[in-house]
Amino acid sequence: MKLDDRKLLKLLLGVLIVVVVFTSYVLGQVSVAKGSDSMWDFMFRPRAESKLDLVGRTLAIIMTQYQTPIEDDSQLIYGAIEGMMNTLHKPPWDDPYSGFLGPETWHSLKATTEGSYAGVGILIGYDLYRPFPAIVTVFPDGPADTEGVHEKDLIIEVDGVSTQDMLLDEVAALIRGEVGTEVTITVTRENVPEPVPFVLERALVDVHTVTEHRVLEDGAGYIRIATFGETTPAEVEEVVAGFADSGVERLIIDLRNNGGGLLLGAVGVANLFIKDGLIVSVESRNAPPKRHMADPESKKYDFAIAVLTSPHTASASEVLAGALRDHGLATLVGEQTFGKGVVQEVSPLDDDNVALALTIGRYLTPLGHDLGGTGLEPDIVLSYEDYKERDPKLARLEAKVQGKQEELLAVTDELMQHLQANDYQLKAAQESLLERPGNQSDIVT
Repeated sequence: MKLDDRKLLKLLLGVLIVVVVFTSYVLGQVSVAKGSDSMWDFMFRPRAESKLDLVGRTLAIIMTQYQTPIEDDSQLIYGAIEGMMNTLHKPPWDDPYSGFLGPETWHSLKATTEGSYAGVGILIGYDLYRPFPAIVTVFPDGPADTEGVHEKDLIIEVDGVSTQDMLLDEVAALIRGEVGTEVTITVTRENVPEPVPFVLERALVDVHTVTEHRVLEDGAGYIRIATFGETTPAEVEEVVAGFADSGVERLIIDLRNNGGGLLLGAVGVANLFIKDGLIVSVESRNAPPKRHMADPESKKYDFAIAVLTSPHTASASEVLAGALRDHGLATLVGEQTFGKGVVQEVSPLDDDNVALALTIGRYLTPLGHDLGGTGLEPDIVLSYEDYKERDPKLARLEAKVQGKQEELLAVTDELMQHLQANDYQLKAAQESLLERPGNQSDIVT
């Protein structure tokens, strides 16, 4: 054996000894950690079945044993994903905003950005107490406005499909469609005992996020923002610049029933008034907090500001209201806001055939208030009941409506009692039997 071969052999033996010693140490620690289990049992025992394996096994059982063959498993897989997302709606998560966007919903939503789809001229938002979407804005002169749809109506069906517990994106996808086609929305309305159907023709609706602005009789400027989009900062600036040029010193921003929209739209509006500093921070699980700051170099407008809020003031609206108040620029007036302080991200799946809308973070105001859950408590609380106490005519009108409702209910009850006492279908069945030739006793066997 040559010298070089001997050196190589010694090197290999040395490595082998080190490996054996290290392995013995590790296995010894494993044996101690596992108690009575032997190291070989630990090393070679089958691993516990993962929950993902459970899903795969369930799918395999269905595909091989269901009573009729299933050629395409995509609906089963989509259903499993939808089930996972719907579980997030329940405790301990209680997240109604995450969900699965199936092929029809997802494709419809994407199509709206391509200019081939239209709507009926409404904005919808979550209702605070009921599992149906609420109409928070009806755009002037749109199909819904023309047919008499009202703000605060609850949409319970779209073309016969229940909207209970649906994501807003899913409801919107059902309502949207091609220009000129019809959609039927069924709503419930306060003080109206029966659901009301509306047949609406879809149209291209010119949507302005600022839906109303004027100078009030006391000289204060008033602006209503229905939702937040890319154009909102420019729309608001055009109005407030006109107010400033006219000498207006006080500004009322109406965010009632504004369900949110584009975060950057709210940030852009806040930047018109906040001179410097934080507007909102977004905290998420897998990224550092994102801080949206005011631009000190941009044009600023100096007003004494009051912000009107309601239970349907949500999301981006709460971001704006919270930022203005935290910077000492605004007083909030009205009712406690909705409390939607979470951020959703939409992730396409399966070659863009479906998508997930998943809550990935939360909004914090400049002073660190978490907008989720509790919302914003106004500085001046004024509800409908409070206003009714101040306005006797409003109280009388409400009593008149309730009286009409009770009268209608009484007539409806009388109608039902009459139908029960005079069952026309039962009478028709009796008559049909009397008209049959012969009777049971005539049958010869």
